[in-house]
Amino acid sequence: MHLLKSHSVLTLGVKFLGKERQFILDTGASLSAISSAVVQGQAYDQTHPVPVKVGNGETIWSLGSLSVDVPVGKELVN
Repeated sequence: MHLLKSHSVLTLGVKFLGKERQFILDTGASLSAISSAVVQGQAYDQTHPVPVKVGNGETIWSLGSLSVDVPVGKELVN
């Protein structure tokens, strides 16, 4: 596990859906938003979009949800 700090943002290198990726580590987040390009080709639940308030105060709607197990060190996080 490698933590990188760039411009006061911590990122974490993880293997996600079989590919190495860098994700922002936000310990206070109640959900994680990822781009549709990251999950391209994966089946995800599109029946319950979730409203998400973004940094500029605007509310956007998710395209759906996907539950995955992500190894962080020796632990699995779901």
